[in-house]
Amino acid sequence: MSFGANAGDPHHEPDGTVLKRGDVVLFDIGGRRCNYCSDMTRTFFWGEPDEETERIYDIVRRANEAAEALIAPGVRMCDLDRAARDVIEDAATVSTLRIAWATRSACRTMSRAMFRSSTSRS
Repeated sequence: MSFGANAGDPHHEPDGTVLKRGDVVLFDIGGRRCNYCSDMTRTFFWGEPDEETERIYDIVRRANEAAEALIAPGVRMCDLDRAARDVIEDAATVSTLRIAWATRSACRTMSRAMFRSSTSRS
C-alpha cells in the first residue's frame, strides 16, 4: 500500500509519510500458486481528490477500459498496451506525461516479470 506522493510506486516501502485528506491510496496485491501469478491494483481516495488528480484518474480509467475492450484470444499484448497509451498520449499535458512515463516503466517491469514467471519452474 502506498499513498500521497508515493502512490505512483506500487512497491513503495513503508516510511514516515502521513496520510492526509485528498491523498491517492494505492493497493497493489499479488500472489503465486502452482505457477499461476495474480496481480490486482486498486486506487482509492482518502476524502475527495483535487481537480487535477481526478482528471488524471479519469484518463487512466479510460486507458484501462480501452485496453480491456480489446481483450480476446489472439490479441497481442502490445496491441492492448498501444490502446491504453493512445488514450494517455491523446490526453497528455505536461502534468500528465508522468502517467505515460510511469505506465511505460510499469509495462517493462510487468513484461520482464511475466517472462521470468513463464520460463521458470516452481
